[in-house]
Order: sequence, then C-alpha cells, then structure tokens
Amino acid sequence: YKGPDSHPDNPWFPAASGGIPTQALGGAAAAAPLFAASALRTSSGLLAGGAALSTTMGPSKKRSVFGSGSGVRAGRRGIVLKAHKKAASSTKNQGHVRNPKHRGLTRDARQGCAVKVGTLLAKQIGFKWYPGANVIVGRDYSLIANKGGIVQWRGTKNRKEVYVVPWEYVNTKCEWISSNTLMPKEYAPWMGKPHVSHKAHGEQKQRRLIREHITSMREEWLETEEGKAWAAKKKEKKLKQREIQATIRTRRKYLRNLKEGGVPGAAAAKEEVGASSAGESESEAES
Repeated sequence: YKGPDSHPDNPWFPAASGGIPTQALGGAAAAAPLFAASALRTSSGLLAGGAALSTTMGPSKKRSVFGSGSGVRAGRRGIVLKAHKKAASSTKNQGHVRNPKHRGLTRDARQGCAVKVGTLLAKQIGFKWYPGANVIVGRDYSLIANKGGIVQWRGTKNRKEVYVVPWEYVNTKCEWISSNTLMPKEYAPWMGKPHVSHKAHGEQKQRRLIREHITSMREEWLETEEGKAWAAKKKEKKLKQREIQATIRTRRKYLRNLKEGGVPGAAAAKEEVGASSAGESESEAES
C-alpha cells in the first residue's frame, strides 16, 4: 500500500522502503546497541494473517520464524483455502448406492427346475404366488422348498401355486410329457375325466397338454380289466342312486299334497279301515 497514510512511523501501513519504524518498535531503537544489528529481524505476521510484530535477538537466531520451515508455513496461513461449500444432501454422486430387495421369482423357481431342501423360490410382499405341496412360507412371505425334487406350477393367472414333486415320486411314478412338465405314468380314477369345458380363464399354457395326456391315459385304462370293473361298479352305483332319488322325490310330493289339503283317496281309505275295525269289534262282542 502506497497511499497517503503510508509513512515509516505508521505501524499499520509502513513505507515501502523496508525501514524499521521507530514508533512501531516501541522504544526498541534506544536500546539498539544492546542487540546485534544483523540479528534483529522483524515479522509482519499481522499482515500475513495472525502474528504480531516481533523481534528476535542473537541467541535465538536459529529459532527465527523466518529462518525455519515453520516460519514459512506460518507465513502461508493467510492464503490457506478452507471448505466454502455448504454441506447438503445430494444425489449427484450416489448413483452407485443401492439397497436391492431382490423380490420376485428366483432362477430355481421355474417350471421343471430341480431344487434342494431350503431353496428360495420367491420373495414377495404379501401373497402374489401361493405355496403348494412341499413348499413353506417365511415370515416375509418368501416361498421356500421343504423337500428336494422338481418344481411345478398350477392354477390360474390370478392365483398361481408352486409345489415341489419329491424325488421319490419322480423316479418311481412320474414321466416327462414335455421339457418341463411332469405327469404320472399310470392313470388313476382320482385324476377324473378332463374335458375342454374345464378350461379356466387365464390358465397356464401346459394345462391343455395335461388334459390331453390324461384323456389318452384314461381311454387306455378303461380297456383294462381293472378299468372295466371300475366302470361296472360305478354304473351300478349310479343306478342305485337314481332309485334313492326317485324315492325321495315321491316322499316329498306326498308330504306336499298332504300339507295342501289331503291326498286324493286318503279319506276313503280311512273310512274303509274304520268300518272294518268296527265290524270286528261287533263280532267279538256277540261271541
């Protein structure tokens, strides 16, 4: 600074000559013979950002703030840049931060996959897929295989159910009718008589294939001795059921007519029964 206030005697704005102002030393000039001129040094640390004006004597020359590295660092303190941006939340550099839940069907939950005990089949919120045979539900609605075997799906679009066919059943009683669908080797009456009218809305694609396969097995089974005996027994049971239903309908009709006003001919039959009983009583009295 070289303005009008610049003066050798002004401690705040000393002259550019580099001389030592007498007033700034505070009477140190009178005692100058006691110090070596070469050892007396000044520090303008106040202008650098912190230290007041100081003097150094000869014995402390080695520890002079300008003669050591710490003095250089102290001189630089006035230009050190601090953090000057507000610390606020931002998503600028958080694209790699994720907290995935991995919900949905796992790779092992596909139709026809082989699984072990404890294999995770699905993670869900609530029931989107339902547990079937040999499948258990966790606390978070996750589906877990309870036995080792082959995964199979059934149901409609609105209610799909996953189940596991155990290896014992697969190896002894099942066969593959497609690359991912299992079916029993032999027909049994509990499988019923599939028909195209049994098609449900939104059913799975392999359901049609299953119906056709069961129908063909049923036709072959009915040609065997076991199938013929089963068909004859079922026919006999059906005829007997028809007789029972006819008896029930007759009884209901009789009770309905009796409630409405009497059955036609019931009064005449009642009079005949009364007359016969009176004649028998008279004959008994004469005898």
